[in-house]
Amino acid sequence: MAATLIPPPVPSRAASDVLKDIEEPVAQLLAQHTNKTEQWWPSAMLPRPYRPDDAQRLAQMQANAAGIPTAARACLALNLVTEEGLPLFHRALAELLPRGAHFWTWLHQWTAEEDRHAQVIGAYVGLTGILDEIELDRMRFTYVRHGWESGWDGDPYRVFVYTSLQERATQMAHARTAAITGQYEETIGGFLKVVARDEARHYAFYRTVFAEILARDVEEALVSAAAVMPLMAMPGGSMPQFRELAEVASRAGIYTLRDYRGIVQELLKYWRIESLAPRTERGKRSQALLLAIPDRLNRIADRMEAVRTVRSFSFDVAFNREFVL
Repeated sequence: MAATLIPPPVPSRAASDVLKDIEEPVAQLLAQHTNKTEQWWPSAMLPRPYRPDDAQRLAQMQANAAGIPTAARACLALNLVTEEGLPLFHRALAELLPRGAHFWTWLHQWTAEEDRHAQVIGAYVGLTGILDEIELDRMRFTYVRHGWESGWDGDPYRVFVYTSLQERATQMAHARTAAITGQYEETIGGFLKVVARDEARHYAFYRTVFAEILARDVEEALVSAAAVMPLMAMPGGSMPQFRELAEVASRAGIYTLRDYRGIVQELLKYWRIESLAPRTERGKRSQALLLAIPDRLNRIADRMEAVRTVRSFSFDVAFNREFVL
């Protein structure tokens, strides 16, 4: 939709100059982030089979995890395989962020922190057997083999719009998965809350960077936001059964279209989009498009919910156990 309404970006100032201009604020954000970062390690979150002292804890964890509902397991598989696309995301950001600068330091800091998420979830799955690991391997392989297309079209401003949306959505998904699974087994509920806190800090960084960009190049920043925000495609679309898994996540209340609407509203308010005063026609059109998104998403959600009926699901990765939502 946005591509037909808004022409491709033609920066009024070179984006590289803008990014260079915000190096100092980025350095401050990086320092603040580092001070707040939790130093946690996946292996420390879980019982280790080779340690006799962990045997009882491991057995209890396995017994309790057996009660985690199939729908929650499917959502966990979706979250895990999405996290394992980190090499694809790292490459996409590395192509557009300035090298040898604070942005580059951030990229590697972010990657190191994100890498822990798939590690801890994957290790938990291996210890508890709540997912079919061979099917999980197939999903990972297919996803990474097919790759991921960001849709940023060489525009670095879009990086910060997309990552702001995506990190907030991921935070929400992990926190809600923690709430559901934690009712049955406390270990997963605990570490998924830690993962969600990581995502919250990443969200804070990305949305603040885009605010700095808006302050320096409002016209083109609005155009970039309008190219991304109408309906962001979450990463993971190339994994097997992605649509069905995303549907389960929506029906289970893990992540819904109305959640996305809320995230958009949150960012529009944080970035003060309504109060901006673009001078060009394309900037004004982009601003109007952005402000219209929440109502549009509400209408789409209303239509979807009006025709939604209970249906059954089953997934290879969740042992093909049928469930109804």
